[in-house]
Amino acid sequence: MRHTIFFSVLQLLGETLPISSSGHLILLKQYLATLNIGDSTFYFSHAFDEWIHLLHVPTLICLAFFFFDTWWTLLRHPFRWHTLIFKLIGLTLLTDVITTLFFVALEIIPPFSFPLPLGFFITMCALFSLAWCPKQGTTLFNTRMALLLGVVQGAALLPGISRFASVFVASRWFGFSPRHAFAVTWMVQVPLIIGAAGKSILFFSKHSEIVSQLTPVITWPFLMVLSLATVVSYILLLVAYHLALRNQWWVFGWYLIVPLGLSLML
Repeated sequence: MRHTIFFSVLQLLGETLPISSSGHLILLKQYLATLNIGDSTFYFSHAFDEWIHLLHVPTLICLAFFFFDTWWTLLRHPFRWHTLIFKLIGLTLLTDVITTLFFVALEIIPPFSFPLPLGFFITMCALFSLAWCPKQGTTLFNTRMALLLGVVQGAALLPGISRFASVFVASRWFGFSPRHAFAVTWMVQVPLIIGAAGKSILFFSKHSEIVSQLTPVITWPFLMVLSLATVVSYILLLVAYHLALRNQWWVFGWYLIVPLGLSLML
Protein backbone atom coordinates (compact mmCIF):
# COMPACT_ATOMS: atom_id res chain seq x y z
CA MET A 1 0.00 0.00 0.00
CA ARG A 2 3.04 2.30 0.20
CA HIS A 3 2.69 3.20 -3.48
CA THR A 4 -0.86 4.49 -3.05
CA ILE A 5 0.37 8.08 -2.65
CA PHE A 6 2.20 7.95 -5.99
CA PHE A 7 -0.85 6.65 -7.82
CA SER A 8 -3.10 9.22 -6.14
CA VAL A 9 -0.87 12.19 -6.95
CA LEU A 10 -0.40 10.97 -10.52
CA GLN A 11 -4.17 10.71 -10.96
CA LEU A 12 -4.81 14.19 -9.56
CA LEU A 13 -2.12 15.89 -11.62
CA GLY A 14 -2.90 14.05 -14.83
CA GLU A 15 -6.67 14.50 -14.71
CA THR A 16 -6.51 18.21 -15.59
CA LEU A 17 -4.02 17.73 -18.42
CA PRO A 18 -4.62 16.25 -21.91
CA ILE A 19 -2.21 13.36 -21.39
CA SER A 20 -4.44 10.42 -20.31
CA SER A 21 -4.13 10.05 -16.55
CA SER A 22 -5.58 6.52 -16.77
CA GLY A 23 -2.92 5.59 -19.32
CA HIS A 24 -0.20 6.79 -16.95
CA LEU A 25 -1.70 4.71 -14.13
CA ILE A 26 -1.69 1.62 -16.34
CA LEU A 27 1.92 2.34 -17.25
CA LEU A 28 2.90 2.62 -13.58
CA LYS A 29 1.06 -0.61 -12.74
CA GLN A 30 2.91 -2.39 -15.54
CA TYR A 31 6.18 -1.14 -14.07
CA LEU A 32 5.24 -2.43 -10.61
CA ALA A 33 4.38 -5.79 -12.14
CA THR A 34 7.89 -6.07 -13.58
CA LEU A 35 9.33 -5.41 -10.11
CA ASN A 36 7.23 -8.25 -8.64
CA ILE A 37 6.49 -6.23 -5.49
CA GLY A 38 4.65 -8.19 -2.83
CA ASP A 39 1.95 -5.61 -2.09
CA SER A 40 1.17 -4.79 -5.74
CA THR A 41 -1.92 -7.04 -5.89
CA PHE A 42 -4.11 -4.24 -4.56
CA TYR A 43 -3.21 -2.03 -7.53
CA PHE A 44 -4.71 -4.52 -9.97
CA SER A 45 -7.95 -4.94 -8.01
CA HIS A 46 -11.42 -3.49 -8.44
CA ALA A 47 -11.02 -1.72 -5.08
CA PHE A 48 -8.05 0.23 -6.43
CA ASP A 49 -10.05 1.33 -9.47
CA GLU A 50 -12.78 2.60 -7.16
CA TRP A 51 -10.20 4.47 -5.09
CA ILE A 52 -8.91 6.20 -8.23
CA HIS A 53 -12.47 7.14 -9.20
CA LEU A 54 -12.95 8.60 -5.74
CA LEU A 55 -10.11 11.00 -6.50
CA HIS A 56 -12.40 12.64 -9.05
CA VAL A 57 -13.81 14.62 -6.12
CA PRO A 58 -10.75 16.94 -5.92
CA THR A 59 -10.97 17.34 -9.71
CA LEU A 60 -14.59 18.44 -9.36
CA ILE A 61 -13.48 21.01 -6.77
CA CYS A 62 -10.90 22.36 -9.22
CA LEU A 63 -13.52 22.62 -11.97
CA ALA A 64 -16.00 24.31 -9.64
CA PHE A 65 -13.45 27.04 -8.88
CA PHE A 66 -12.31 27.35 -12.49
CA PHE A 67 -15.82 27.78 -13.93
CA PHE A 68 -17.20 29.60 -10.88
CA ASP A 69 -18.21 32.77 -12.75
CA THR A 70 -20.12 30.82 -15.36
CA TRP A 71 -22.17 28.49 -13.18
CA TRP A 72 -22.73 31.09 -10.46
CA THR A 73 -24.14 33.54 -13.01
CA LEU A 74 -26.54 30.90 -14.30
CA LEU A 75 -27.65 29.90 -10.80
CA ARG A 76 -28.14 33.50 -9.66
CA HIS A 77 -30.49 34.24 -12.55
CA PRO A 78 -32.10 30.88 -13.40
CA PHE A 79 -35.24 32.38 -14.90
CA ARG A 80 -33.29 34.70 -17.18
CA TRP A 81 -31.08 31.87 -18.46
CA HIS A 82 -33.52 28.96 -18.15
CA THR A 83 -33.64 28.29 -21.90
CA LEU A 84 -29.84 28.11 -22.12
CA ILE A 85 -29.60 26.00 -18.95
CA PHE A 86 -32.09 23.40 -20.19
CA LYS A 87 -30.43 23.33 -23.61
CA LEU A 88 -26.96 22.74 -22.15
CA ILE A 89 -28.24 20.06 -19.77
CA GLY A 90 -30.04 18.27 -22.59
CA LEU A 91 -27.06 18.36 -24.98
CA THR A 92 -24.67 17.28 -22.22
CA LEU A 93 -26.85 14.31 -21.31
CA LEU A 94 -27.14 13.35 -24.99
CA THR A 95 -23.35 13.37 -25.32
CA ASP A 96 -22.91 11.28 -22.18
CA VAL A 97 -25.60 8.78 -23.22
CA ILE A 98 -23.61 8.08 -26.38
CA THR A 99 -20.45 7.72 -24.29
CA THR A 100 -22.24 5.35 -21.90
CA LEU A 101 -23.29 3.16 -24.83
CA PHE A 102 -19.61 2.82 -25.74
CA PHE A 103 -18.82 1.91 -22.13
CA VAL A 104 -21.53 -0.76 -22.09
CA ALA A 105 -20.32 -2.12 -25.43
CA LEU A 106 -16.77 -2.44 -24.11
CA GLU A 107 -18.12 -4.32 -21.08
CA ILE A 108 -20.16 -6.88 -23.04
CA ILE A 109 -17.98 -7.57 -26.08
CA PRO A 110 -15.31 -10.27 -25.79
CA PRO A 111 -12.24 -8.97 -23.94
CA PHE A 112 -9.49 -7.62 -26.16
CA SER A 113 -6.19 -5.97 -25.44
CA PHE A 114 -5.93 -2.46 -26.86
CA PRO A 115 -2.23 -1.52 -27.04
CA LEU A 116 -1.40 1.23 -24.57
CA PRO A 117 1.33 2.66 -26.86
CA LEU A 118 -1.26 3.03 -29.63
CA GLY A 119 -3.50 5.02 -27.30
CA PHE A 120 -0.65 7.38 -26.36
CA PHE A 121 0.26 7.69 -30.06
CA ILE A 122 -3.31 8.62 -31.01
CA THR A 123 -3.43 11.27 -28.28
CA MET A 124 -0.07 12.65 -29.34
CA CYS A 125 -1.12 12.91 -33.00
CA ALA A 126 -4.40 14.57 -32.01
CA LEU A 127 -2.52 17.23 -30.02
CA PHE A 128 -0.04 17.88 -32.83
CA SER A 129 -2.92 18.23 -35.32
CA LEU A 130 -3.98 21.45 -33.58
CA ALA A 131 -1.03 23.16 -35.30
CA TRP A 132 -3.09 23.06 -38.53
CA CYS A 133 -6.46 23.77 -36.93
CA PRO A 134 -8.01 27.24 -37.51
CA LYS A 135 -7.24 29.48 -34.54
CA GLN A 136 -10.85 30.59 -34.13
CA GLY A 137 -14.29 29.13 -34.76
CA THR A 138 -17.96 30.01 -34.72
CA THR A 139 -19.66 26.60 -34.33
CA LEU A 140 -22.20 26.36 -31.50
CA PHE A 141 -23.01 23.37 -29.30
CA ASN A 142 -26.02 21.72 -30.93
CA THR A 143 -27.56 18.25 -31.27
CA ARG A 144 -25.27 17.20 -34.11
CA MET A 145 -22.18 18.31 -32.18
CA ALA A 146 -23.44 16.50 -29.06
CA LEU A 147 -23.74 13.23 -30.99
CA LEU A 148 -20.30 13.60 -32.58
CA LEU A 149 -18.61 14.48 -29.29
CA GLY A 150 -20.35 11.54 -27.62
CA VAL A 151 -18.75 9.20 -30.15
CA VAL A 152 -15.33 10.82 -29.68
CA GLN A 153 -15.63 10.67 -25.90
CA GLY A 154 -16.71 7.04 -26.10
CA ALA A 155 -13.73 6.10 -28.25
CA ALA A 156 -11.49 7.80 -25.69
CA LEU A 157 -12.39 5.10 -23.16
CA LEU A 158 -9.66 3.00 -24.73
CA PRO A 159 -6.36 2.91 -22.78
CA GLY A 160 -3.93 5.72 -23.46
CA ILE A 161 -6.43 7.93 -25.30
CA SER A 162 -7.03 11.12 -23.32
CA ARG A 163 -10.71 12.02 -23.04
CA PHE A 164 -9.77 15.62 -22.33
CA ALA A 165 -7.51 15.87 -25.38
CA SER A 166 -9.83 13.95 -27.71
CA VAL A 167 -12.97 15.96 -27.01
CA PHE A 168 -11.15 19.29 -27.08
CA VAL A 169 -9.29 18.54 -30.31
CA ALA A 170 -12.47 17.23 -31.95
CA SER A 171 -14.36 20.33 -30.81
CA ARG A 172 -11.72 22.56 -32.36
CA TRP A 173 -11.79 20.66 -35.67
CA PHE A 174 -15.61 20.77 -35.63
CA GLY A 175 -15.36 24.57 -35.59
CA PHE A 176 -15.52 25.56 -31.91
CA SER A 177 -13.42 28.47 -30.68
CA PRO A 178 -10.66 27.50 -28.19
CA ARG A 179 -12.56 29.05 -25.27
CA HIS A 180 -15.85 27.40 -26.23
CA ALA A 181 -14.17 24.05 -26.90
CA PHE A 182 -12.50 24.08 -23.47
CA ALA A 183 -15.78 24.81 -21.70
CA VAL A 184 -17.76 22.21 -23.65
CA THR A 185 -15.08 19.57 -23.13
CA TRP A 186 -15.34 19.80 -19.36
CA MET A 187 -19.11 20.32 -19.36
CA VAL A 188 -19.71 16.94 -21.02
CA GLN A 189 -17.22 15.25 -18.69
CA VAL A 190 -18.58 16.54 -15.38
CA PRO A 191 -21.62 14.19 -15.25
CA LEU A 192 -19.35 11.21 -15.97
CA ILE A 193 -16.93 12.34 -13.26
CA ILE A 194 -19.75 12.81 -10.75
CA GLY A 195 -21.18 9.40 -11.62
CA ALA A 196 -17.81 7.67 -11.20
CA ALA A 197 -17.14 9.41 -7.87
CA GLY A 198 -20.65 8.62 -6.59
CA LYS A 199 -20.26 4.98 -7.60
CA SER A 200 -17.00 4.78 -5.65
CA ILE A 201 -18.52 6.35 -2.55
CA LEU A 202 -21.32 3.78 -2.70
CA PHE A 203 -18.79 0.97 -3.19
CA PHE A 204 -16.72 1.89 -0.14
CA SER A 205 -19.85 2.40 1.98
CA LYS A 206 -20.72 -1.24 1.31
CA HIS A 207 -17.21 -2.68 1.82
CA SER A 208 -16.04 -1.70 5.27
CA GLU A 209 -13.27 -4.33 5.13
CA ILE A 210 -11.59 -2.46 2.26
CA VAL A 211 -11.98 0.84 4.08
CA SER A 212 -10.23 -0.70 7.09
CA GLN A 213 -7.34 -1.69 4.80
CA LEU A 214 -7.04 1.86 3.48
CA THR A 215 -7.41 3.57 6.85
CA PRO A 216 -3.72 3.12 7.87
CA VAL A 217 -2.70 4.77 4.60
CA ILE A 218 -5.00 7.80 4.91
CA THR A 219 -2.95 9.73 7.47
CA TRP A 220 -2.70 13.50 7.94
CA PRO A 221 0.54 13.72 5.91
CA PHE A 222 -1.18 11.73 3.16
CA LEU A 223 -4.17 14.11 3.15
CA MET A 224 -1.85 17.11 3.12
CA VAL A 225 -0.05 15.74 0.07
CA LEU A 226 -3.38 15.19 -1.68
CA SER A 227 -4.45 18.74 -0.80
CA LEU A 228 -1.23 20.12 -2.25
CA ALA A 229 -1.67 17.95 -5.33
CA THR A 230 -5.19 19.36 -5.75
CA VAL A 231 -3.82 22.93 -5.69
CA VAL A 232 -1.16 22.01 -8.24
CA SER A 233 -3.83 20.30 -10.33
CA TYR A 234 -5.82 23.54 -10.41
CA ILE A 235 -2.72 25.45 -11.52
CA LEU A 236 -2.14 22.89 -14.28
CA LEU A 237 -5.76 23.36 -15.39
CA LEU A 238 -5.07 27.08 -15.73
CA VAL A 239 -1.90 26.33 -17.70
CA ALA A 240 -3.80 23.97 -20.02
CA TYR A 241 -6.48 26.62 -20.54
CA HIS A 242 -4.06 29.41 -21.49
CA LEU A 243 -2.04 27.11 -23.75
CA ALA A 244 -5.30 26.10 -25.44
CA LEU A 245 -6.19 29.74 -26.09
CA ARG A 246 -2.74 30.25 -27.64
CA ASN A 247 -3.04 27.08 -29.73
CA GLN A 248 0.06 25.66 -28.03
CA TRP A 249 -1.08 22.22 -26.96
CA TRP A 250 1.77 20.80 -29.03
CA VAL A 251 3.71 21.07 -25.74
CA PHE A 252 1.72 18.13 -24.36
CA GLY A 253 2.24 16.26 -27.64
CA TRP A 254 6.00 16.40 -27.19
CA TYR A 255 5.65 15.28 -23.58
CA LEU A 256 3.68 12.18 -24.61
CA ILE A 257 6.75 10.86 -26.40
CA VAL A 258 8.05 9.91 -22.93
CA PRO A 259 5.15 7.64 -21.80
CA LEU A 260 4.87 6.33 -25.37
CA GLY A 261 8.50 5.23 -25.28
CA LEU A 262 8.19 3.74 -21.80
CA SER A 263 5.05 1.80 -22.75
CA LEU A 264 6.89 0.32 -25.74
CA MET A 265 9.73 -0.87 -23.49
CA LEU A 266 7.55 -2.51 -20.82
